Amino acid sequence: MTTTMLAVVEQLQELGARRLTVITPYPPALDAIEHQYLRDNGFEVLAAAGQSTSDGFAISLADPADIAELARRTWDPTSDALLLICMNWPAYAATAALEDLGAPVVTSHGATLRALRRRIAQDGRRAASDG
Repeated sequence: MTTTMLAVVEQLQELGARRLTVITPYPPALDAIEHQYLRDNGFEVLAAAGQSTSDGFAISLADPADIAELARRTWDPTSDALLLICMNWPAYAATAALEDLGAPVVTSHGATLRALRRRIAQDGRRAASDG
């Protein structure tokens, strides 16, 4: 079992990323909660920005080019990774446009998929050894 935030923390830890630039679609109050969660898990938020959206439908319709532009404007080059966070936000589609930052780009979607693949593989190995 996992959650998106657990998967994000796992991937950031695997990357050895401690200092982050964090981009979200959320308003400041929700961003503050996420930043505190990240700090509670050993990360430092060096730079952050949100699109100040609380409408889930509007979040799902965000333009990946706008996400990439916000990330570029906010990026702190001393960060170990760029974190684009929200499962309802098409941030994964913005990752290719951000590769030239020279740092890992972690998204909610990518981290969750990695965690699920890992768990499925572990379950498959357990099932094979039980058989």
